[in-house]
Amino acid sequence: MNLKPLTIFLIGLLLGFAIAYLVSMPSQQSREKIATTTQMQTTTKLITLTKSVVTTYTQYAASAQQTGCKLIVLLDKEYLKTVSTLLQNANKSIYIIMYAMKYDPKESGDPVNTLLNTIVLKNKEGIDVKIIVDDVTYKDYPETISYLINNKINVKLDESSGKTTHAKIVIVDNKTAVIGSHNWTESALTLNHEVSIETNCSEVVEKLLKYFNMIWGGGRTLS
Repeated sequence: MNLKPLTIFLIGLLLGFAIAYLVSMPSQQSREKIATTTQMQTTTKLITLTKSVVTTYTQYAASAQQTGCKLIVLLDKEYLKTVSTLLQNANKSIYIIMYAMKYDPKESGDPVNTLLNTIVLKNKEGIDVKIIVDDVTYKDYPETISYLINNKINVKLDESSGKTTHAKIVIVDNKTAVIGSHNWTESALTLNHEVSIETNCSEVVEKLLKYFNMIWGGGRTLS
């Protein structure tokens, strides 16, 4: 499991406590009037709080390692490599919710084309493929919709009243999910600063599956 984000968070939390403690301390003249016992009590409380945070972190890390649960941060171009591998290795299902998905028929090397081509191949192999798109893809990138429909991909438009489907979720084999800021556009996959997370934590994946199925159930089939 990648614990770097948690470690950074905890270090930041402890530094925050320390800074808040120093800022809240009175002036030098006033400090001289504070009893030694009071200072010791304050220090003891801070040490106790620090131990509590460290203990909680250690317990979480141990629990995650025992269950095999992983959380991997995907920065910028790391997303493309990870999702490409997940799609290629899918053997049961591929479920996607994507705000912007831009297929470019004029550029064979476009990374989005590569992802979509993999999905088409998996669909032909019998993998259950379902994609939910938002109006921004339906209206602004009609070539994407045409490509999916022509290749017999199950695709639906979320027509929830007054809502934009801004989620970017990929769920593979009901076991692994990738969620974050990456749209399926060339700029998002190769140029922008984007952050997403890959996880196989069962509780998270199950919740995302329920969310996907809820939107899918109310979506309009595109054909």
